[in-house]
Amino acid sequence: MKKAFHYLALSSLVFSLLLTSCVSSKKFKASEARADKLQQDKAVALGQLNDCNLMVKNLKDDKASLQNENALVQDDLSRLCFTRRKTIVQIGK
Repeated sequence: MKKAFHYLALSSLVFSLLLTSCVSSKKFKASEARADKLQQDKAVALGQLNDCNLMVKNLKDDKASLQNENALVQDDLSRLCFTRRKTIVQIGK
């Protein structure tokens, strides 16, 4: 009889543990909602990061182009200054 009582008590305990959960349904749903929100935020942040990386690439390309254009303008200025000096010297003769 004592053994049957222990078996009944143990089976009742196991059964009650199976029917209850460690986390309430409300907390679980709130946790799932928060996880979904974090996933959405991650997707938005990843999109923004990709946009920023593209912008950085475009700005670097623009910078390189402007540096090349600046070098060409500096070369033109140097040639013009040389030609001007040469012309002044020829006029002075």
